[in-house]
Amino acid sequence: MKYILSDLSLNSGSRQDVPSVVSLRRQLSLGIATVLAISSMVSVKDVQAVSKKAANTKAPSAKLANEEDSELARLRAHLQAIEQKNELLQKENELLKQGVAAARSPAADVGASTADSNPPALPETIVAKEDAEETTELGEVVLRARRISKLEKLKDTPKSVSIVAGEELEKQNTVDFRDIITRVGNVRQTYTNPQAGSLMIRGVGWATGVGQLDPSVGMTVDGVSYGTTAIGATVNFIDIDSFDVTRGPQGTQGGKNSSIGQITVNTRAPGFTPDASASLTFGERNTIRTQAAVGGPILDGLLAWRGTFYRDQAEGQEVNVNDRNFSYTNTDRTYGRLQFLLTPSEDVTAKVSLEYTPVGHETSNNYLNFFRATPDFYDSVNAAGNRIAVNQALEPTGRLGRRWFAQEKNYTVNGDFLGNKINRLNQNTNNYGTKGGTFNLSWKAFNHTLTSITAYKDFYFDSGGGPISVFDIDRSPSTGHVEYQQFSQELKLSSQTGGFVDYQTGLYLFKNEIPERWTTARYGSDAGAYYANVDQYNRLDANGNGRYLMLNSIDRLFTKTKDDIRNTSIAGYGNLDLHFTDALTVNTGVRLTNENRNTTSERRIEDQGFGAELNPASRNNVALGGFNSNASGALTTNSAEQLALADSVAQKYFNAANYAALTNAQKQQVADAKAVRNARIGGLYQATEAEAYQKVLPTATFSPSYKINDDHTVYFTYQHGEKAGISQIVGATANGGKSALAQEEITNSYEVGFKSSFLDKSLFVAADVYLTDIDNYLQPMYFEDKAQTILNNDGKIAYTSGLGNVPAVQSKGVELDVTYSGIDYTTLRFAGAYNDARYVDFKFLANPLELGGNSTPYYDASGKTLPGAAKFSFSLNADYVRPIFDKLNFHTNVNYRFTTSYNNDPSLSRYSVVDAFGITDFAIGVGRRDKLFDASVIVKNLFDTDYGFNSNWNTYVPSLPRWVGVMVSTKL
Repeated sequence: MKYILSDLSLNSGSRQDVPSVVSLRRQLSLGIATVLAISSMVSVKDVQAVSKKAANTKAPSAKLANEEDSELARLRAHLQAIEQKNELLQKENELLKQGVAAARSPAADVGASTADSNPPALPETIVAKEDAEETTELGEVVLRARRISKLEKLKDTPKSVSIVAGEELEKQNTVDFRDIITRVGNVRQTYTNPQAGSLMIRGVGWATGVGQLDPSVGMTVDGVSYGTTAIGATVNFIDIDSFDVTRGPQGTQGGKNSSIGQITVNTRAPGFTPDASASLTFGERNTIRTQAAVGGPILDGLLAWRGTFYRDQAEGQEVNVNDRNFSYTNTDRTYGRLQFLLTPSEDVTAKVSLEYTPVGHETSNNYLNFFRATPDFYDSVNAAGNRIAVNQALEPTGRLGRRWFAQEKNYTVNGDFLGNKINRLNQNTNNYGTKGGTFNLSWKAFNHTLTSITAYKDFYFDSGGGPISVFDIDRSPSTGHVEYQQFSQELKLSSQTGGFVDYQTGLYLFKNEIPERWTTARYGSDAGAYYANVDQYNRLDANGNGRYLMLNSIDRLFTKTKDDIRNTSIAGYGNLDLHFTDALTVNTGVRLTNENRNTTSERRIEDQGFGAELNPASRNNVALGGFNSNASGALTTNSAEQLALADSVAQKYFNAANYAALTNAQKQQVADAKAVRNARIGGLYQATEAEAYQKVLPTATFSPSYKINDDHTVYFTYQHGEKAGISQIVGATANGGKSALAQEEITNSYEVGFKSSFLDKSLFVAADVYLTDIDNYLQPMYFEDKAQTILNNDGKIAYTSGLGNVPAVQSKGVELDVTYSGIDYTTLRFAGAYNDARYVDFKFLANPLELGGNSTPYYDASGKTLPGAAKFSFSLNADYVRPIFDKLNFHTNVNYRFTTSYNNDPSLSRYSVVDAFGITDFAIGVGRRDKLFDASVIVKNLFDTDYGFNSNWNTYVPSLPRWVGVMVSTKL
């Protein structure tokens, strides 16, 4: 005989029928204990009533009084014993229900979500053994457990929040940050290498790597905010409890403020229950991935620990034909985290976390590209209305087709440079790593919790770089370098929840320094022949003297632009939840942040190379020690020392007695070599301090929500955020570096949404409509560099990069998150969005390459969709886990992500449109229900979808091909 108890809410990840056997004898014992407790209470009341009645009639004897007191004490003790037994039976019964359900369930809950950046510690979970079933002659009770999804737990949060449980990520061994964010709707990351990646929410947030610009999308890991998303992109995240995205300006609840949204990662914390898990993955391209997590008590009830380790290595998808030691998009990542939890009392907890990612060596996506022939015509037209022809002699194919390079008979332009393969002289890897530590102290007192979070993080990056061909043109090793450090301290006071007002208030200090951030250019022995324009090359390549000049002009020349960046933020914040009724709650908060930004920059020559004698006398305010001559090579005003230098040039390259002995043709060759060198030297300037940025910026939120009933909640949210402006040097003038202060970015976001449960709570839906207006939107820009245009003398406009303000941007759309658990053994999750992000006012966007050929440097991009902003995107995840045989589970998981087309170029080149595509990831396996052993086959990009794209009009970036691997795991 079976008795069915349905709709029992348990903390887990889906809804399904879970047969859990619980002894009816325990249920009867609980009932009998309850009856005895009630009877005892009645007996005590009767005795008390008799005592009071006797007192009203006559005074009892001392003996009778003592007897009554003794009987009353005995009954009270009996009642207390029964109540204690009753409580123990209730606890035992509840633990048995939860434990058996958890052991049977295909996806146990891995913790509460966190839209808040500082989640509370999770309670320890006691799990009963899976085979702890007890049957009796009285029959059995089958419990059908309803699982509560992490998304449903956010039902009362009046914001657009999407969340992914760590267990879902583990099923497909999803650890790379780029892959994790694809599980969430309306979120995207641009990526060339970890340093240069940008996070985008609602189509907004394109940045430019580690530097002066704060990310528009904040990132918080275990309560610690990152000042750059590069740290997150460097680490593969394992042992995750939850991953969530909160949209709109953030900061009134603590941490570092962000103007567009925030990504929060919560990892599993130490606990006093022993725990150990490990996995090993083998796959294509010589992939081997190992990870382990182990922890438990050191001193029971006082000190616990947890250690996490990860190692991932794999070859890339393309190999350098010229040097097969290098493959492109390889993986080389190691990660370790050690945590300690101290609980000296119930009210005081302290956690220390140490993390280390040693420097890995990867040839990232920014170097995996295939070159294409440049089109013959620009989109620009001349006065007659005809399209302007491209000078193919100055395109890469034309330059590599010169006699100088044709001497190499084993390399051809069509077969190698345009041959859909990597054939390059050499390649240095990108090198990056990070380390840090956190001390988290929490003290509960007087119905409040005081939390202190002290943290340090750093980030190291060194770009590899290399030539575009087998020729020694652009020389390794490094084109960029970053040494980033951040320190943060937060004090937060939180009230006890449950009253009319719940509140949080706190102080936050954030300081980051980048003492070493530089970009470099190094040139090799073939660089002069490549960078000379057509006329310069033809004259220099006419004879051996000219070739000697061309060879030495920039061979081994090494220039560096170095920034020293120092930023400090000090903030105070407060956040209130006002519970006017059980149904109506108003959330409101405010934050004031004092922002100080300072940058010092310089551009100098690190190595003069072989042609120092060809320097100009000076460049801007930097003396270079050369001699002065005009475009034809004739000497102008020079000192005696400069004239002597000119004579040495004549002797070195032409074996002439002095400079005056040179012919006009020879002087022209000297002028050409000097011009080639001057163009590569560019705009030098001595150390210049940029105009500092200092302002107090507000963040605010107002969010009323109304709980219609237990199943339906509606809300409105207004959020205001401001991102600090930029202190920077952009280009140079004759007096040195040119300061270009950028103003703060101002965001106002409006959102209306609902969160509802349907179909007996098996279906949960969260949806919202939003509108975001941004003034002075900060993004990377290209600025016309007239001086460099003259130096290059190649008919093209030269630009210098920097950060600037777009007058107005708007993003609007609809977001939808759904979970469904109404099918046996199955959980479905959908996260998607329609998004329309546009430039409202932007009249000075730098021309893409196809708009060249004329003297107009900018065009009006008002009304155009922002780069990287797809109109529609979604992720659909299906998880199926079914018990088979006595102790096994069969499981499979499918994740499909889709995006419509978008433009991947900051200048919105029409050639850089990425076509719509969808990618399917798949996993299938079998394992023991106690998780002692599990084996899965994992396939990434199951259908080998090609989603490659052109990054500009003559460069193609291939997509990642299908990958197949096998993962075995264990959990004790």
